[in-house]
Amino acid sequence: MKDMAELVKFTYNRDLSPRDLLLNSALGMVCEAGEYGDHIKKYAFQGHDIDRDKCLKELGDTLWYVELALLALGATRAEVEQLTIQKLLARYPAGFTTDSSVNRKD
Repeated sequence: MKDMAELVKFTYNRDLSPRDLLLNSALGMVCEAGEYGDHIKKYAFQGHDIDRDKCLKELGDTLWYVELALLALGATRAEVEQLTIQKLLARYPAGFTTDSSVNRKD
């Protein structure tokens, strides 16, 4: 496998309808991001050590579901990145400031 997109194409459930692929990807992203967030919460507020490998694995699981969503939408990560770059440059043309965040144009 060269990248995550290829791995997703190799490992996703092909029996799912396009609608169910979108649902599976959305719920999967939320669940995996929640597992990452739970680890950070325990580190920040409950005295646990940060486990970098666990964090990276949960982020990787989240990326798998992001790639599944892109597959379902017929899009690529590069397309999403370009749209996000355009949005952020329009929102923060001089870089982030609190004022530009509070008074941003959406």
